[in-house]
Amino acid sequence: VAIESGVRLNCICPSIVQTDLLRKSLERDPSVKQFIDQLGKQTVDVVAEGFIQLLNDEDKVGEAMRISVQNRIDYHTFSEQNIPL
Repeated sequence: VAIESGVRLNCICPSIVQTDLLRKSLERDPSVKQFIDQLGKQTVDVVAEGFIQLLNDEDKVGEAMRISVQNRIDYHTFSEQNIPL
């Protein structure tokens, strides 16, 4: 129904992103810094790039885009299951 109506639903799942919110969180709780340093931080530019990709690729429907420092942008594939509605 969504495709017939021209509606697409996708999900962007970024890992830790360098933002003011992250900076302020680290100021409040510096103990989290070691954990974040292990995972790495990415820039907002990479998340924006993923967002633009999803906007421009009309074939992407029901996708979960993962954005991480290690893999940059990739997609997670969910196995199909019969879920009763």
